[in-house]
Order: sequence, then C-alpha cells, then structure tokens
Amino acid sequence: MRLEAILICDKVLQESNGKVYLNGIFDRIWSKEVPAAHPEMYLYFRFFVDDEDRSDGDEDRVAVELTTPGGRSERLPELKGRVDAGNKVEGNVRLRMVPLSEYGTYTLRVLFNGKPAGICTFQCIPTPEQEPSAETVH
Repeated sequence: MRLEAILICDKVLQESNGKVYLNGIFDRIWSKEVPAAHPEMYLYFRFFVDDEDRSDGDEDRVAVELTTPGGRSERLPELKGRVDAGNKVEGNVRLRMVPLSEYGTYTLRVLFNGKPAGICTFQCIPTPEQEPSAETVH
C-alpha cells in the first residue's frame, strides 16, 4: 500500500466529476476542559493498494481506529472500500461527537482489510485562559 493523503478537516465536498474539496484542515483542538466532545470532523484518505492487499472474493473494507493519548483504542464502524481501476482507494468518514477524554495526542488509523493504510494525529490542547469559550475549537 502507498499512502497519498490522510487529513482531518471541517468538511469534505465531492463533485460528480470526482473533484474533492477539503475545507478547514486542522491538527489541533482547543478545549476548556476534558472530558469533552468535538462536534464534527471529517477524516479524508487516499491511498493505493496492491493486488495482494485486496480481499479474496469478499468486499474490501476500510476501518478507522481512534486512539487516545492514554492508549485506549476504539474502532469506528467499517465502510465498504471502493477500489478504482488504478487501485486507488479514496473516501472520507464523518466523525460526530468525537470523545476527548484527556489532553494530548490522538491518533486516527485507517485500515484496509485489516492492514494499516495510514495514520494522522491531532492534539487536544487546553484553551488559553483569555479564551472565554466552553466549546471545543480548532
């Protein structure tokens, strides 16, 4: 497998011709306190697979795993992996109410048929005292 892109952003839009727009790419979330929950984010990914990475007869599957700074992992629901003629897998996952149990580095892993395809990280950081918001921001 060859990773081409994996990013966290506010919104992913895709035109009928396949063109993808990523709005609000970020890697930090500020929170006044933890535990908290980030209302919504999208994980965009694009990678290329080899024939041996494909499933034998079954549908190809894409899974996302969220790991906290303390090492707790949660696997999110799997998606059908759409592989195009050039062996490209491209997609996005809408993540709602992402749990932020502690400050530190969170890891999002993308798996293709159970094999690692790529990772990206984001930081949950305490909001500076001068910020009056109780919501998470980025």
